[in-house]
Amino acid sequence: MAISMLGVALLATMDAGTGLFTAGCYMAVLGFGAGLSQQVVVLIAQNAAPKRDLGAASSGVFATRMLGTAAGMAVFGAIVTNRFAEEIVRRVPDGRVPAFADAVRPEVLATLPGPVRDAVAAAFADAFSGVFVAALPVLVAGLAAALLLKDVPLAPRER
Repeated sequence: MAISMLGVALLATMDAGTGLFTAGCYMAVLGFGAGLSQQVVVLIAQNAAPKRDLGAASSGVFATRMLGTAAGMAVFGAIVTNRFAEEIVRRVPDGRVPAFADAVRPEVLATLPGPVRDAVAAAFADAFSGVFVAALPVLVAGLAAALLLKDVPLAPRER
C-alpha cells in the first residue's frame, strides 16, 4: 500500500505539461502498488476463514472491492467535476468553454482557441490533482489498518 501511496502522490504532482511517458511511469507505480496489495487482502481473508467458508471469504473480498470501487468512482468523479467547474470559471471567466461532458472530446477541444484549450487542459490537470490528493488519506488509513492487523501465520496446506 505504501507503493500505491507513492504512485498517487506522484500523480498528484502532474500538471498540463506533464509528458505521457512521465504520466505512464506514475500510473505504473500506482498499478504495481495496487497489484501487490490486492492478493494480500484475499490471502488474509482466506487464511482467517474456516476451510468450508473459503469461497464465501473470497467472494466477500471481491464484492467489497467492487462496492468500494463503485463508491470511490462516484466520490472521486464528483471531486473532478466540481474542481473542473471551479477551475474553468477561474481560468476562462468569459464562459467560452463547452460543458464538462464535451470538454473531454478531442474534436471539441480542437475547435477551441489556443488559450481556451490550454485553460481547459490546465483545469483538468488541477481537477485530477485534487482527486489524487483526496485519495492519499484513504490510502494512509488503509496502510494504518494493514499495519494494525494481527499477525496470523498461514495455515498449513493439507496434502
